Amino acid sequence: MNGQVRIAINSMRARLTVLGFNLAVITFLITDLPGRGGDTVNVAPIEHAIHFPEFTSLYMSLSLSFLAMVLYVISNVLDEQGTCDHWTLLLGDILMYLGLGNTIAAFFQPLFADISLMHLETSGQNTALRTLHLVLAAFAATAWIVAVYLGPVVSVLRSPFRRVHTLMVLAVYLVLVGLLTFLWDLATDLQRDLKGKEPYERHLPGRLFMPLEWFRSAQPANEIGKVTLIPDRWKASRHIVLWQLTGREGRDFSHV
Repeated sequence: MNGQVRIAINSMRARLTVLGFNLAVITFLITDLPGRGGDTVNVAPIEHAIHFPEFTSLYMSLSLSFLAMVLYVISNVLDEQGTCDHWTLLLGDILMYLGLGNTIAAFFQPLFADISLMHLETSGQNTALRTLHLVLAAFAATAWIVAVYLGPVVSVLRSPFRRVHTLMVLAVYLVLVGLLTFLWDLATDLQRDLKGKEPYERHLPGRLFMPLEWFRSAQPANEIGKVTLIPDRWKASRHIVLWQLTGREGRDFSHV
């Protein structure tokens, strides 16, 4: 119990409504996966083409959303008022926001990947297409930042629960952001590896700010720059995992 902390059950219901909307979008996107074309790969024994970053984001969002629902129910007091008084409500908020962020990524990443493959007849048309791409990416990136960073930070700062519980939730949030970043990088590099491309060179800001890749794909091919492997422990671990998943030989990791 947290003493005087009593949060109206309507607050929890509003959050469950958001989760329901998110789960509906996830279900639609998962159902649409077999019909996707564009920047996808075919991997046996899956019968349809797959986009690994989208695939990873959707199922992580699904898991986070279900976990958030359970935490919201746990935070509810079984009495005649039904208020929420447990810090699991705050943890549910964190998972809800991260689930929304993954859904946003899964929704927009394949779109921008497909647009980047388009090449129109004239330079004016291509310029207009890149402008459209950048504007869409800017709005999508704003939504992603609000969901992944701003929402959780505001929830933690406004937390009515004990400081120790708030710090525990903050620690879980930081761990989850690191884990989701690792999984997104791994899925992106696996996608590129299966298509015979080298992984992007990404430094820490790029890893924590995933929409940078959306802006990168809006650049003309000759402006994207040389892509090389990064000789650090983070990159080495992901290359080893990729080698194990794809079974490809001939990669030299001795320089890492």
